[in-house]
Amino acid sequence: MPFDGMPYADQAKAFGFVPMNHHQPKYFEVGKIDVFDDKGHVIPGYAAVRRMDTGDTLAIHSDSYCPIQDRDVFSAFENGMDRAGFDVKDMAVHMDRSHNGARMFVQYVLPSVTEQINGTAVSLRFLMWNSHDGSRKASGRAGFYNWVCANQAVRGKDLDTFEVRHIGDASDISVRIDNLVQGADTAVKELRQMRRWAEREITDGTALETFKALPGTSKALVGDLMVDWTQAKTSLGPNGGSTLWALYNVLTAWATHTEGRSKNSANARVERQERVAKLLAAPAWADLAA
Repeated sequence: MPFDGMPYADQAKAFGFVPMNHHQPKYFEVGKIDVFDDKGHVIPGYAAVRRMDTGDTLAIHSDSYCPIQDRDVFSAFENGMDRAGFDVKDMAVHMDRSHNGARMFVQYVLPSVTEQINGTAVSLRFLMWNSHDGSRKASGRAGFYNWVCANQAVRGKDLDTFEVRHIGDASDISVRIDNLVQGADTAVKELRQMRRWAEREITDGTALETFKALPGTSKALVGDLMVDWTQAKTSLGPNGGSTLWALYNVLTAWATHTEGRSKNSANARVERQERVAKLLAAPAWADLAA
């Protein structure tokens, strides 16, 4: 399904994705070992989590910590997609690692589930996270991907999330993922409803109040977003104009394009997208979209 003359697989490659049937992410196993004091005695109640390929220690946890392998999380998702009957022929994947592999983030984009919004192709997107340093549970969310500007977003609805703690038996992770995948029809419905956003006119005052309502905002950030809004509303491109669609894309552009602003862009994108998701899940945004 080409968009703007370029096949989705080529666009995915251009934006840092790879087709799922061309390349699989490289995984490594993690394991637990005892923690010792300076006299060589085992320290009770604690364990070190280390990479089995390099021997590097990733974190120190209580001995109740149960590692969940990256491969198990992401393989369970891909199997869940098969069971749900999604067309994954052109599905693309992008993997980010940080902290020497202690944190991992994988996103999947489905060109087979795409809507045209004001001349922009927007596809269904799933995100999977796992960590071994305690920073994040094994988790997943549904979201969207804008092919024109590579903007990325997650949804704030609880129905489209799952979390599994790294304690005890994690055998139900496949069930949690199946619920996430099979509940994606709500995300698809929302994607279709977003077409109306391109017709909803927004004033500067409304844009200002929206930016002020962004969780964790600041005066400096509100000012930067207002500058972006001013540029967007005068743009003749598919994401421009004084509309709710343009306002949405100002927010998702800020959440996505963190290069040069953060020493850890992958984690910064995740954190920003979740802040935008909370804003979009609030009643004030629902009133704008009504």
